Amino acid sequence: MLPRSVIVLSGQPLTGKDVLASKLRDVFPNLEHIDVDQMREIIDSNPDGHILENEEERTVMVASYALLARQAIVRVRADAPVVITGTFSREEFKVGLRLLFEYLGRVEIPFKVFRLDAPDEIIEQRIEKRRREGSLSPINTMKRYLISKGNFKIIDFAPVTNIDTSKEDYFEQVLGELN
Repeated sequence: MLPRSVIVLSGQPLTGKDVLASKLRDVFPNLEHIDVDQMREIIDSNPDGHILENEEERTVMVASYALLARQAIVRVRADAPVVITGTFSREEFKVGLRLLFEYLGRVEIPFKVFRLDAPDEIIEQRIEKRRREGSLSPINTMKRYLISKGNFKIIDFAPVTNIDTSKEDYFEQVLGELN
């Protein structure tokens, strides 16, 4: 059993945030997973993929990240360990996360951030796999991935552990950091 805490899985699309969250849930059955895409569905159920091409889409994403942080607070206050997943790529997406970090520090609840990454050639393979599977992901070409990667701003207000998800032992590295 994992004690009450918040684990943040951040990183570019296709770096394995949801896969890692699922693996963590297999090891820690009491861990609750909240993903920014789930929050986006609550706010805007548009099935078409977005990559923030207009202000309305950006506003939806800002609200989705804020709701993600609020949901994490609700669940951790109910004594649940939580893993939250999202890119947290832009400064406006980090506002709620920063407030969550500050709140958890005041109430002494552990907060651990992992930034997931993988080499571009691995990402390209993952894009091709998603395309073959008929994914609706807006990151469906390397060009779109590289645009997203170019907009990425790292989390700078909390300690961050970098994880290369192309490495065979990446999961063991994460587990080691959590113990």
